[in-house]
Amino acid sequence: MQDINMPLLLEGNIVQIDEAYRIRVNARGEKRKIKKCPMGYKPGPDGNSCVKVGAKEKISRRKGAVRGNKKKIGQWRKIERKKKKAMVRRKAYGL
Repeated sequence: MQDINMPLLLEGNIVQIDEAYRIRVNARGEKRKIKKCPMGYKPGPDGNSCVKVGAKEKISRRKGAVRGNKKKIGQWRKIERKKKKAMVRRKAYGL
C-alpha cells in the first residue's frame, strides 16, 4: 500500500523520501527499519533514495518468485508457523 501523504521529490530516476520507513520484526523479535518506496521503485545504494526498478530486474524477480514458490511447497507449514509467531511479536510491540 502506498501512503498518499508521503513527501516525494522527483529527480529523474531517483526519488528522495524524508523518513519514510516501515519496521519489520522477525520470529526472534529483532526489529529492522526498511526504507519505504513507491511501487516500481526500490531503495537506492545510499539508503536514502529510491531508484526505479528496470524491466530486466522485474522479469527476473517474477521468474525467481515462481521458481521459489514451486520449491517451497513442502515448507509452507513451517513458514506459516514462523509468520504467526512474528505477528504475535508485532502485536506485542504495537506495530
